[in-house]
Amino acid sequence: MAAPLKNAKAIITQALEKSENVEKKEYAGSVNSSHGTEENEKKSFKTEIKDSILTGISYIIPVIVAGGMTLAAAVLISQAFGLQEVYDTEGSWLWLLRQLGGTLLGTLMVPILAAYMAYSIADKPALGSGFAAGVAANLIGSGFLGGMLNT
Repeated sequence: MAAPLKNAKAIITQALEKSENVEKKEYAGSVNSSHGTEENEKKSFKTEIKDSILTGISYIIPVIVAGGMTLAAAVLISQAFGLQEVYDTEGSWLWLLRQLGGTLLGTLMVPILAAYMAYSIADKPALGSGFAAGVAANLIGSGFLGGMLNT
């Protein structure tokens, strides 16, 4: 551990000497054989769509779980402590917890699905446009299918 700190120049020269002794065939052939064929092959449209949907679903699962757990916590608290009136009263803390779990996170599901489907296709720059397409799908009421098709 201390050797690189004490003898930095000696270690750098040793690494450079070792790199000069290695023939290009030894490391160039192994890289090309494992990665070159996969990158050159074009994915089919069907595979691209499937991968896109699966990526969107994998990113939406935590949102679904968070919404379900929040909604379940609100229901459990209201039933365990007899707070059904508080649960039904608009603006109360328990009503807000129910709204957070059911409505708010439910509204975010389609935009998140659309955003990460777009991310799967075009990487990070597509997140914003995918999220906007998901919001548009929510506004027109087309649901998950609309979010997928907008992407």
